[in-house]
Amino acid sequence: MRLLTAHTTLLLLLLCSIALVVVQGNTEKLIFRAKELDSAKLDCVHDEHYHNVQVLKPPYSTVQRVIVPRNAVAPTTTENTQHWYSLDELQIDSSYELRISYPATSPTDFYLKLYRACQDNSGSNRNKRLLLVEGDYAGVSNVPGMDLASITYDIVLENLYLGFLFYQVYKIAAAVAVVLLLGQFVILPKIRRVIQESVASNDLRKQL
Repeated sequence: MRLLTAHTTLLLLLLCSIALVVVQGNTEKLIFRAKELDSAKLDCVHDEHYHNVQVLKPPYSTVQRVIVPRNAVAPTTTENTQHWYSLDELQIDSSYELRISYPATSPTDFYLKLYRACQDNSGSNRNKRLLLVEGDYAGVSNVPGMDLASITYDIVLENLYLGFLFYQVYKIAAAVAVVLLLGQFVILPKIRRVIQESVASNDLRKQL
């Protein structure tokens, strides 16, 4: 029973550490295989949409930007409500995850849609893939102008290995290893000592 209590405490600490590493607020994501994009019927866009846009490359790229969610009541400009990204150097046999993280205090529905570049005469855009990010305000607030407030978000493109292991999984593995080491050599010995002292104190009171 005493050993079970100690291990339960360690398990709770481990789960809390993983949660702190993983949770970053609200998240929207899109998982795809580069090979499937060739056969998919993606809409094409012309070069005016992807000149001087942010570039995302595997194995890991991240960008932080500010967007204004679309609002059904107040008009907003396309420049503020749409962000284009160029997905460069995708490997044909690899899987990828596109992920957007944003504060839970900013209720927004994000949409991620993949496109292909319309081919020009040279054919240089044949394998170019693009991403469009848009957001709709999804909250209800009595604060004036809250529905027009801009939102800071982080977008990530990273490789997926075996279809589910993301590129930076080593960070979680490192966090788990640190918690296990602390639990085994610091926390558990202290818990055992406290339990032993408590048992010894109870035994002494019974003898008296």
